[in-house]
Amino acid sequence: MLEKRYYYIFLLIVHAGLGYLSIQSPLLCKMWGIAVLIIGMYKTLANNNANNEAALYTAYWVGIEILLRMNHGSLTYESGKYGVIVLLIIGLFSEERPFKLPRHFLVYFLCLLPALTVIEFDDINRARKDVLFNFSGPMSLFVSGIYFYRRKFNKDQFNRLLLYFLLPIFSVAVVLFFKTPDLSDVTFTLNSNRKLSGGFGSNQVSTVLGLGIFIVSIAMFFNYRVTGYKIFDAILIGIFAFRGLLTFSRGGIIAAVGALFIALFIFAVNARNPQLVKRLSVSVFMVILASVITFNYTDSLTGGFLKKRYANESTGGKSRDFTTGRLKIIFTELQEFKEYPILGAGLGMGKYERSKFGYHQSASHTEFSRLLAEHGLYGIIALLILIFSPLIYYLKINADTKPFVAAFTVLCFLTMTHGAMRLAMPGFLYGLIFIYLLTPKDDSLHREQAE
Repeated sequence: MLEKRYYYIFLLIVHAGLGYLSIQSPLLCKMWGIAVLIIGMYKTLANNNANNEAALYTAYWVGIEILLRMNHGSLTYESGKYGVIVLLIIGLFSEERPFKLPRHFLVYFLCLLPALTVIEFDDINRARKDVLFNFSGPMSLFVSGIYFYRRKFNKDQFNRLLLYFLLPIFSVAVVLFFKTPDLSDVTFTLNSNRKLSGGFGSNQVSTVLGLGIFIVSIAMFFNYRVTGYKIFDAILIGIFAFRGLLTFSRGGIIAAVGALFIALFIFAVNARNPQLVKRLSVSVFMVILASVITFNYTDSLTGGFLKKRYANESTGGKSRDFTTGRLKIIFTELQEFKEYPILGAGLGMGKYERSKFGYHQSASHTEFSRLLAEHGLYGIIALLILIFSPLIYYLKINADTKPFVAAFTVLCFLTMTHGAMRLAMPGFLYGLIFIYLLTPKDDSLHREQAE
């Protein structure tokens, strides 16, 4: 056990170094990304995905996506979503066991197609980019849903999946320490801070760091050890929270906290073991303590602007638009739905139609209203499938799996609410909603059947 713990710490040190080197050399960063894909495909095919290699390397790929974008290492801007699709499809087809195509996911996919028939672009290159931008996210969600639906994970396998998520996100945090200016040189305002987001989109950086907070916290809550040591897990939460708070983009942090709160509530409702509840209480206390200390320390460095940002106050103490313009986009998308109720405005056409309703052209921030605007009636059907599939699945699974399913659902939906599907993360998270965690008793039976 000690050797495994030391190995986890060694991996974190290696990824700290890789993060630093990726800043110095975009070529090295690009090679890192290519290596992940090649090794992931090779391992999956060589082992017939016997150990869920496809899931592990896809988790790593999702974690590294924002780092590749920040340091000019992406092959294409949407390569994160393409990688999810390719790796998981290889995993499905290389397995010895046949996979099933759940009908509700098939209907969801079919509902995406009619909007392709009504797109109108003068520039074919712009059409290609906008269609791929808006179609690759739902496609990655579709493939992830098929791959993970009722896929069994024991405790060790699930902990390993969390570790693969975590390692590249730790590299992102390291990049931010080296790639951002000294805090004394930053003029803080109540807006999101691109400088302290590594010169990249603060919403996306905050989203990934929020995922890091979620991964380590959920592991601590349920007696997993991502690094092997509880104290190092708590330190990681502090690092991710510190860098995430400094982006001044609230979406990723709030989504992580919301998902964790729901997981704890579901656990409390289903808890039967007093000892487990006691152990959970210690972990919760450590996470809350680390979070409070980190928030107050970070707020002091920003001269109180951070607290005002999260309290939604202006410098004069007045309330501001908490959605920072997203609500206006949602209203215009609902107007688009009224104008194109059957087929929608067309895939990728939403932002161009927005100017008809007095709003500037901008990509949607909310996947749910985008579905209505660009897919019309078919978007409603797709939206109902997205919402009710996790609910129905939740009612069928064992009590041990329920907190994780609820947490992944909340994190996924909140991410799609504030950041649509700009990243590969929400599509992959949606698939994870449908995992099945084996209890120790289930795991013993599962191993006997495999032998």
